[in-house]
Amino acid sequence: MVEPFHHSLLIDSTQRAHPSPGWLLVDPARPRITPLPRDQWPAEVTGLLDSLRALIGQDMNLFSTLARHPKLYRRFTVFGNHVRMKSSLRSRDRELLILRTCWLCDCNYDFVHHITVGRALGIEGDEIERIKQGPDAVGWGEFDAALLRSADELHGNGCISDATWSTLAAKFSTEQLMDVVFCVGQYVLVSMAVKSFGVQLEDWAHDHQVARSLPAQMTPDTTTTQQFRREENRQ
Repeated sequence: MVEPFHHSLLIDSTQRAHPSPGWLLVDPARPRITPLPRDQWPAEVTGLLDSLRALIGQDMNLFSTLARHPKLYRRFTVFGNHVRMKSSLRSRDRELLILRTCWLCDCNYDFVHHITVGRALGIEGDEIERIKQGPDAVGWGEFDAALLRSADELHGNGCISDATWSTLAAKFSTEQLMDVVFCVGQYVLVSMAVKSFGVQLEDWAHDHQVARSLPAQMTPDTTTTQQFRREENRQ
């Protein structure tokens, strides 16, 4: 049975991780920079956008918006693909970091999209709620709690504490520790762009049947993912 899309997954102003004065709650209700229609995509990024569509079966507003700045988009994609597909982190660890970071940044757009990815990796129900609650929520093991806490500390202080670093270092290599920092930093940056540009969640992302069909397509090690990587390597 298909699980319905729950609007409770969205972040509202009463749930924000760090409530702010009203004048700081920007989150435009309409795009400030509109996504570029397919028939206007610049030639230098058409291959990237087509590969992404082949991978997930849909166009995403974030990338159609970035298409308005082709040079930025091409260079941003190289690093973004390292974080999403090529880093030394296990997929589950990466998604825990991304989801917690997007929650802390009040970024509905990426939080919802990465719930879809997380579900493919077995991150479901109670864990999604515990990600919202943070590293001190009942039910996390020591390592997962430290992973979430690293996102909190990077988001709040710009530095992982000695205690959290020690817990992660007991299991992670130097490369993985570095990738933790760059993963969180990438999604703080993405959240800033999404919110400032007014990128809106796609209608299809609210359709639970589409959302539930995406995870298998969005996991690495597929032919279309390899195609996307080849396209990225040409940038």
